[in-house]
Amino acid sequence: MKSFQQKLEDYFEVEGWEHVDTYDIDQQWWSDEIWKLKSNWPPEGINAYITLLVDPRCNTSHRKKGQEVWGAGISQHPPRAREEAESKGVIAFGSSFKKDIGDFLEKIDALRYL
Repeated sequence: MKSFQQKLEDYFEVEGWEHVDTYDIDQQWWSDEIWKLKSNWPPEGINAYITLLVDPRCNTSHRKKGQEVWGAGISQHPPRAREEAESKGVIAFGSSFKKDIGDFLEKIDALRYL
């Protein structure tokens, strides 16, 4: 069974986005990692950033990479704070993922035209 992160990458590829880089920012409690996406569809070369968000109730001193990730946020630029990481949209990993993925992808696609 695919993880939610793997499912996201599959959706991004179908929608013309390429995952070109991954940033680990261990010092930030709110982020597991940040993905840089690049648009392969017109207008090509536009970037979007997906942040894998950590549950704020988690004890971060004992959290291992990949644990307690509850969802993903979209931003137009590399986020420096949780609010920036969620500025263009958020999707939760869980039972509503399948229902919400269409809206999430529309929000990412909107970055091509900002």
